[in-house]
Amino acid sequence: MDYSPVIKLGIVIVLIVLGLRRKLPLGLVMVGAALLLGFLFQVAAGTVVMTLLGTVVDSLTLELVGILTLVMILEKVLQDQGVMEEMVAGVRRSIKNPRLAVTLLPTLIGLLPSAGGALFSCPLVDQVAEEMELSPEVKSYINYWFRHIWEYSFPLYPAIILTAGVVGMGVTELIPYLLPFTLIALLVGVLFLRSIAGDKLGRQLEATPVQWQDLLGICKGLAPILVTVLLVIVFKLPVVLSLALAVGGLLLYRRYNWAGLAGIIRRLDYRILLSVVGIMMFKEMLITSGMPAVLPEIMLGLNLPPLLIVAAVPFLLGMLMGLSSGFIGVGFPLLMSLLGGTMDPAYIIVAYVSGLTGIMVSPMHLCMLLTIGYFRSRFGPFWRWVALSQGVMVGFAFLFFWLIPRV
Repeated sequence: MDYSPVIKLGIVIVLIVLGLRRKLPLGLVMVGAALLLGFLFQVAAGTVVMTLLGTVVDSLTLELVGILTLVMILEKVLQDQGVMEEMVAGVRRSIKNPRLAVTLLPTLIGLLPSAGGALFSCPLVDQVAEEMELSPEVKSYINYWFRHIWEYSFPLYPAIILTAGVVGMGVTELIPYLLPFTLIALLVGVLFLRSIAGDKLGRQLEATPVQWQDLLGICKGLAPILVTVLLVIVFKLPVVLSLALAVGGLLLYRRYNWAGLAGIIRRLDYRILLSVVGIMMFKEMLITSGMPAVLPEIMLGLNLPPLLIVAAVPFLLGMLMGLSSGFIGVGFPLLMSLLGGTMDPAYIIVAYVSGLTGIMVSPMHLCMLLTIGYFRSRFGPFWRWVALSQGVMVGFAFLFFWLIPRV
């Protein structure tokens, strides 16, 4: 068995992590990693160029850039109009429990299945936690962890829909098996937050009786996100179109003219968009190198017990690609062939939770990179906390495997 592809990929990942720890520009790090990947895997120079250029105009890249641009516009409008400040003040005045106050907003915004949600909730977490003296790493953990608890069970997330389609189950049939993990993730986050934040989240906030003005302020701030979610769920519109309609409606309601919109666009942080393009270039170069196809073959050739393979293949694919479509679309069909053509719920749970764990600890995960970039947090401590939390999730997945009867 030739293990050189794994060694080459390991070198690239180590260099990415070192670049992130030194806080080099994310877009530059990922483009450099893509070029190094092409070199190490001996991809033809013309193919490298075409892959990188093709990524720029790829529909998924353009969709992500569009979503993040709309989210940044939304954030600027809410800031300029004082709505974000009003919403944060409403949360801080109405909720006395500091853990609930600081985790509520990223949890609610996590209902929007887009990396843009992570970017939108960052300033909210930052402002709510202003008086709590939390480190950038703790705030990064809060924003990152709590917005992702819905990915285990919320039917709006593509991972749920794709998994149901691949394994041949209805979405409503699949969700009851995965719903406990949303609750477990919430509990794990709360308990872990207590250990890393210490007494800073133990002090009660100064709360006043709930006023309707505070509730109105919270609703006004969340309205564009809630409208977006409604358009996606009820009218089945794409996320980028739903968000465009919500932001467009807000601009009309706030009576922005073209000059006002142009002023907002000039103030956007375009480094974020360049980072997205860099990440997508790396992902496409990874596919071009053939690594996502080689890795499962290496794992299957090790003659490991089926349960370990069911956990390891989705985990590694999720970590490599940072996308649910990778570990589900590539990994699940391979696992189904290994298991005789079907996957019973116990194996689905292990594979799904392991795949999400790979995504959550992946340096290629866009939400992670946007979060640590916003808070300027150290990569090491933040990553360790996420990895330990996900380790607990995998432990529960194995526990469920032994508890659920095999079909």
